[in-house]
Amino acid sequence: MSDKNNQSAERRYTWAEVERHRAEAVADYKSATAHVFVDIGVSGHPHPTTKAVITMAEIVTPVRPLDRVWDGQTITEPGVYSGVSNAAYHRRADICAGPSISSGGLRRIETTSLAHYYATCPYNPGRVDEDDDSEALIFGRAAHTLLLGEEGFKTEYLIRPDAYPDAKGDEKAWNGNATWCRKWLADAARAGKTVLTKAQLDRIVGMAEAMARHPTIRGGILNGQIERSVFWRDPLTGVWLKSRPDALPEDDLTLVDLKSCASAHPLAVRKAISDHGYEQQLALAEDGLRETRGQIIRERVLVFVESKRPHAINIKPVVEDAINWGRRQNRRAIDRFAGAISTGEWPDYVDDDEVPCGLTEAKLRRLERESELGLLPHVHPYREAA
Repeated sequence: MSDKNNQSAERRYTWAEVERHRAEAVADYKSATAHVFVDIGVSGHPHPTTKAVITMAEIVTPVRPLDRVWDGQTITEPGVYSGVSNAAYHRRADICAGPSISSGGLRRIETTSLAHYYATCPYNPGRVDEDDDSEALIFGRAAHTLLLGEEGFKTEYLIRPDAYPDAKGDEKAWNGNATWCRKWLADAARAGKTVLTKAQLDRIVGMAEAMARHPTIRGGILNGQIERSVFWRDPLTGVWLKSRPDALPEDDLTLVDLKSCASAHPLAVRKAISDHGYEQQLALAEDGLRETRGQIIRERVLVFVESKRPHAINIKPVVEDAINWGRRQNRRAIDRFAGAISTGEWPDYVDDDEVPCGLTEAKLRRLERESELGLLPHVHPYREAA
């Protein structure tokens, strides 16, 4: 860090502040947890390298005796593996010695249909990769990578410059339609990089600082083994299942997952759990740890962190009843997936096709209440004359 004093004075975070945060983290954490400082290269732009405080999780995570280090080959033995990249985990069809599915796939089957899952799954030779590069999804993936201290950020992400040189060499504000900017984005795409803006990076830094101030997080709730993938075979169907929790529990048997969100309001997080099927995600992770490590999870906790200031945090233990419902939903989705693999048929909403449909229960209750209060006019149903 010999260039500390040469960093740009206009940066929001001075090295004095960075060192102060580091000292506080080291003092407070009982384990190896600490802030990490990562050089995030800005390719093709002369501005100094950005530095950021980026993690609240344990960085040195030794492999347990029963865990395995992935060698890049097809996985044939159940277990907890380190060294599996996000890309390989999600997109490699032969990651396991047989068809495999993750929590994301099970939740898609459960909330949409087999056809929706098959449209983008690795086993579809005619698949069209989904457009998952929305700003919200890019930000969420990057935030998880940095806040949890996962390696490989520099190989997966690239920080977009705020300015570019014009034909005369003068610096101008970034313009996606400019020739230089279009070439920069094309080069990033060819290199397989996901592009982040400096504004997005600043937001992640803000999240890290908010997490550093939260007493429960400072106490180590997110400590654990990161960058671990769990693979095992479903005993009923034989298909492979996989899970990638944010931090695998060590001794306290508490499963914790980090969620970046627009709102951490109590009502919003409850809706998010239901809308995104987080109970299924936690249930699958719990089952995987039991199958591969013999661990019996006692508590499940979701840590919601708002992606915009003030980066409010809401830590939500998830009740066991919700996990049991999630496990039942997973069972249904696994059986459907296995059946589709066997038959080669990936139907959409055939089970619901032509089933009579009415109002939602919530709307029906509201209208009935309005009718009782005299707020809704009475009309005679139209009937055809005999």
